[in-house]
Amino acid sequence: MIERARVVSCLAILLCGIGAAEPANPAAERAFVAAEQAEGGGDVEAAERLWRQGMEDLPGDPRFPLRLARLLVREERAAQALEVLDEAAGRHPGNVEIGLAAAGILETAGRAEQALERYREVVDSAPERPEGHLGVARNQHALGELGRAIQTFERGRALLPAGDMSVHYQLAEIYASKHRFDEALALLEEAAAARPREREYHVQIVRIQRRQRRFDAALAALDRAIGVFGACADSLLWWKATVAEEARRGDLAAKVWERAVRCPGRGDALPVRRWGEALLALGRLEEARRALAQAAREDGNDPLAHLGLATIHRRRGDWGLVESELRAAIAVDSTRVDGWFRLSHLLERAGRVDEALGCWDRAIAANPAQGSVHFGKGLLLERLGRREEYLAAMERGEALRP
Repeated sequence: MIERARVVSCLAILLCGIGAAEPANPAAERAFVAAEQAEGGGDVEAAERLWRQGMEDLPGDPRFPLRLARLLVREERAAQALEVLDEAAGRHPGNVEIGLAAAGILETAGRAEQALERYREVVDSAPERPEGHLGVARNQHALGELGRAIQTFERGRALLPAGDMSVHYQLAEIYASKHRFDEALALLEEAAAARPREREYHVQIVRIQRRQRRFDAALAALDRAIGVFGACADSLLWWKATVAEEARRGDLAAKVWERAVRCPGRGDALPVRRWGEALLALGRLEEARRALAQAAREDGNDPLAHLGLATIHRRRGDWGLVESELRAAIAVDSTRVDGWFRLSHLLERAGRVDEALGCWDRAIAANPAQGSVHFGKGLLLERLGRREEYLAAMERGEALRP
């Protein structure tokens, strides 16, 4: 998984402190090993007792409170872990590992203001340590102080070893939220080049380029990701087809959806339906019909495949098939108001007015809180000259407006 650092793992921070003390005496080593063996063997009660005993017998060794706090966090006793660390901080003033561990617990608990204060204490004690600056930055971000967070992230990033990409993702997100897209993309592209198999870097690059409506760049970024992960991995083809549609490149979208359909082991009917819709948008009706019929067979719970087939039959003038597909869509999902609208309109055009009104009655029964179905019935009543009923239906619809 990507090193996002948005939410810090208490355990990860606590682990940083293990072994950070001065070399221990033989008695301390024996006590430490005994506690460690108990914890490694799954005897939580004995491990806790031994870590606490070590704290009492060897108050100068900060490893014992750090390991006890880690154990308590693992046992979902974070409040007790924080008490242990606060006590240890009194014994070891200025100890960076204890400060980082306590700040991490507060941060993970969502107590950003308190975490920010603890991380600032770490920065004061050890300005050369990147963890303190980055902790300050994360919590400034959490508190909405985006400008300050950017500055602090950059200070912390400058202290990281060369090639460390642990803050690139979150810093890029902040830059993007401030509409500083070029800086965001530069960070993500650097990270993606260094760690090409971290999918989230590629994903975020494409998201930002879509926000900028730079669709060609987004398609190129997706092609790079496909080159790394393979065409059929992680729905990348689905995303490429969607971006092609946004770019109004219908031919490309249809080709990519078809490629997704043919991926080995495909278990989802969605790309089949989207392929059919892309073909329909291009006016390739027979190919679209075959694809949408396949989608309807593969997923009997997708009303959109039936609605797409209804559109094809309408363009061909096959009204009986239009009605059949609209009824199939409604049978699958009676909460989709567009199906009711289309069926009622079809029945009205065919002179089957009573059936059209009945259609709206069933739509209202299926969607009693939807004002639009009352409006639909009201408009039909108006066309039929039934003014009082029309007004009553419109009034009910108005009463249901959000």
